[in-house]
Amino acid sequence: MATTESRTMSLELGRKADEEARCIGASLSSEAPVARRGGDEILEHTPEAVDLSRAPLPLLEGHDASRVNIGVVEDLRLAGGKLRGVLRFGATGRAKELWEDVKAGIVRGISIGYEVLETRNQPGGYRVVRWRPLEVSLVAVPADGTVGIGRGYNYLEGMKKMDKNDMLQRQAQLADEIETLAARDSLTPDEGVVFARLREEADTLTRRMEMLDAAAKLRPAADKPRPRIVVEDRAAASESHGFRGLGEFVRAVMGGRDERLQTRAMNSVSGVDGGFLIPQAYGAPILDMALEQSILASRCKVYRTNAASLTVPAISDSDHSADRGGLVATWTAEGAEMTPDDIQVRAMTFNPHKLTLLLKATREFMEDAPNAEAFIRETLAAEIRWAIDHNCILAGNGVGKPLAIFNSDALATVAKESAQSNDTFLWENAVNMAAKLAPAAEGKAVWLMSPSLKGQVYTMAQTVGTGGSNVWSDVSTGGKGQNLLGHPIIWSEHTSVLGDKGDVMLVNPSAYALCIRSELRLEASRDIYFTSDHVAFRATVRLDGMPIKNGLLTLADGVTEVADFVTLAAR
Repeated sequence: MATTESRTMSLELGRKADEEARCIGASLSSEAPVARRGGDEILEHTPEAVDLSRAPLPLLEGHDASRVNIGVVEDLRLAGGKLRGVLRFGATGRAKELWEDVKAGIVRGISIGYEVLETRNQPGGYRVVRWRPLEVSLVAVPADGTVGIGRGYNYLEGMKKMDKNDMLQRQAQLADEIETLAARDSLTPDEGVVFARLREEADTLTRRMEMLDAAAKLRPAADKPRPRIVVEDRAAASESHGFRGLGEFVRAVMGGRDERLQTRAMNSVSGVDGGFLIPQAYGAPILDMALEQSILASRCKVYRTNAASLTVPAISDSDHSADRGGLVATWTAEGAEMTPDDIQVRAMTFNPHKLTLLLKATREFMEDAPNAEAFIRETLAAEIRWAIDHNCILAGNGVGKPLAIFNSDALATVAKESAQSNDTFLWENAVNMAAKLAPAAEGKAVWLMSPSLKGQVYTMAQTVGTGGSNVWSDVSTGGKGQNLLGHPIIWSEHTSVLGDKGDVMLVNPSAYALCIRSELRLEASRDIYFTSDHVAFRATVRLDGMPIKNGLLTLADGVTEVADFVTLAAR
């Protein structure tokens, strides 16, 4: 699903200003990483990646889409790993004022709002391989040529209508954030940018409230609106239960007297009860982050259910020599009688198993550390991701946990070469494994390799006469990653020991199914580690998984046997 983001950089002037036309060139975005919830985000800057169908773009002030744009951004082009364009300012008074400020170097912050269309995961984050620029804004950010400093404003925030109560609530939030930064001994350049942005937003809110007060005084008494019933959608508030963040929730837990808390039983190994259910608004993103970063979950079929079990149909498809899953397509003459076929269907039953994580943190850390909330989220997400990948790829036996690819009947094992040395991976092994891969898996399969194989893969060669030819392909500089025989390589710890069966696998993740029951449940307690003044966090999620096929596949020739999952025998 497409999402809208923005990123901020300093206004990098690309050419001299055209005084008469009020035009000036600028760099709008680059491939420098920006920290997002799912890790570092990198925007690809290639003709295939950037959709310029909205060009020319509107030039806004502070992403405020509710006001008429102050100009347009024309002549959009990709050059030197950046998106560049020409800012042409309008003839309104405000546009002319900003034009003078830009020329004078007073306004130097620029931010681009864009729509994310397609991403590809990579270690530490993801690449946006297709995106669409929507608008460009001038923002009050100090000059700094690095993309992502301050991170700009969300493109949609400028469109949000706020009444005075909304403004007062937002002012209180800004005061808390500004107070946190002001209490530090010193600020990094990035934090200084954030501080300036918060101050600017607070000043803007103050001016807006003054305008509302002035408008109220001008309104005649007879024209004042009559009392009315207001129906308020409290869905978002109910998800967070009135808390502004996980840190505020933890402070309430430590106090123990906040009516917003929901008490739940929370048993620990010490037998102490008394935990609090953390609002879903702060638990759901943790599971989303884990699934997005998982090797398997980000690529496989995912079912969701609220029931204790889920049964879905799957075609029994093991032999194409006569038909496909019991179905035969025939050419039929007009008026000829047709013979119905029976679809060979089997049931896939998922019984989501409980996965539990327990983490503790000191009260001081939760109250004082500026990134405590993000640390808790990222730590829990990383552990859930690890558990999913490890048990769905290698370790799960289907008893109380998912059935791993390694332990399933859908895994084909390729024999080693004659007289092959121990703990080796040869070009011939890779070719034989690729030949065993099902045709439908082409373009979807990835290599899962033990990091211990790196040296052998990087120096792998194909014997030609008395010499050899390198076969390793590393095209990471082009943004496509490392690959072998056309399939991407993922170096993973979720593989066997070097030389054992399973240290290298060629798998089609889309042929694996994961079932998640409901959402992640996150709880906090101050009582489990009361004597050491720690807060305990417990995360619980129920899930199950298995390969979609329950065996190997014989192709239409009646001889060739292939699979969606292939590994190499022990050497």
